[in-house]
Amino acid sequence: MARILAAILAILIIWSVPAAAIAAELTVFAAISTADALRKVADGFEAQSGIRVTIAPAASSTLARQIDAGAPADIFISANAAWMDWLQQRGLIDPDSRIVVAANRLVVTGLDRQTAENGPAFLDQATRIVMGDPSHVPAGQYAKSALEHLGMWKSIAGRAVFTENVRVALEYVRRGEVPVGIVYASDLLVAPELSVLWEMPAESHPPIVIPAAKVHNAPAEAQLFLRYLVSPEGQKMFAAFGFLSADHGADR
Repeated sequence: MARILAAILAILIIWSVPAAAIAAELTVFAAISTADALRKVADGFEAQSGIRVTIAPAASSTLARQIDAGAPADIFISANAAWMDWLQQRGLIDPDSRIVVAANRLVVTGLDRQTAENGPAFLDQATRIVMGDPSHVPAGQYAKSALEHLGMWKSIAGRAVFTENVRVALEYVRRGEVPVGIVYASDLLVAPELSVLWEMPAESHPPIVIPAAKVHNAPAEAQLFLRYLVSPEGQKMFAAFGFLSADHGADR
């Protein structure tokens, strides 16, 4: 009987606590290239709001398909607009919540500390070049667009090594398994041993923007996190991890 009374009392106490006093939790499905920055942003947001944020990183394509399959995400942050469009067309995100939270640059990287002086000419000499798989990985799609614009895709495609996400491509170069890789500039913050051999011209590929949005039926707290991402505090944290501000790109 005492146990029953204790259980009833516990339930009554929970019911008596205002909903606002119960700490909310958010799950953010985020492009793996943004994971390090977002963990820092999430810490700042949690300290300010008391709302716990869990970052679940993977390739944008993988995360979008998981959301489509019913995975419990509250916010989706993509490495490109295309996968956000894909979910929006399926009615799985709140289009009114959709914003650009950061932008990025595309670079060619390697262990060689020498900066390439002849533009992209050294790419023709590389035995292999690693990049995200352009069939579904945003970084690989940007890389392919840039190489096509430069008239180099046909000569490079046969030497390209495709990976499931951009961080795997980065690791291939870090370990010296592939001499040259095409990654985001922000990725190099976690690989100080690598150097920028060349920055892909901005006009050679679509703007690299990072959109974010609430997933359909996400709690109201998700909007608070989205606002924090574009706040001065959030943007300062993104910048510390090598990203450009949201003002550098516009979602379509």
